[in-house]
Amino acid sequence: MRVNTVAPGPIEDGLPPGLHDRLRAMSPLGRLATSDDVADAVLYLAGGHARCVTGITLDVDGGM
Repeated sequence: MRVNTVAPGPIEDGLPPGLHDRLRAMSPLGRLATSDDVADAVLYLAGGHARCVTGITLDVDGGM
């Protein structure tokens, strides 16, 4: 059986300010994912656009 998974990296929602700034500086995109970014990835995999996508891990981590 093959399944799709979503693998979020650090999420900016609720992080302490100092940790947020350090993690954002490490991100190649210069930003952290939000809970909405993760939700969008889940919706993509659950929707019709991904009907032939199977057995992947979708990283939502800003390139980290």
